[in-house]
Amino acid sequence: MKCYNHPKADAVGVCSLCGKGVCSKCAVEIGGKLYCKPDADKVFGSKPQEATAPVASTAPQKSASAMKNSVLGMSSFAWMLAILGLFIFPPLCWGLGTIMGYIAVSKASDNLNVFSKRDVIVCGIGAMANLVLLGWWGIGIIDLL
Repeated sequence: MKCYNHPKADAVGVCSLCGKGVCSKCAVEIGGKLYCKPDADKVFGSKPQEATAPVASTAPQKSASAMKNSVLGMSSFAWMLAILGLFIFPPLCWGLGTIMGYIAVSKASDNLNVFSKRDVIVCGIGAMANLVLLGWWGIGIIDLL
């Protein structure tokens, strides 16, 4: 079978939505399923990354919605730790909040095919808020000495 877009290229698989043959340049793998670029844009609403490995990958992959829920949940937890740190255990809350926020922003920025720029910014601001609060607490402790 040949690629629908590149008639001279052999297809590596077929689109899960339309059934057209796609080559390695046109293949987009999201959530363990193969799509052609136009259908991936329709389904996920943004331009996803191209598949870099052959489609017959055996590595387990999370679905896009599960990944988004996980990362946005981590970001929300980081924000809650920032607020909680104002009342109890500041260094612990803000330190963990910084770590959780950093993990969320790095996962979101690595998967821009699933996350919007707004999601990445919200995760980044959560990480920075915890870091600033932790620094503020540290400077306050140093001033006491």
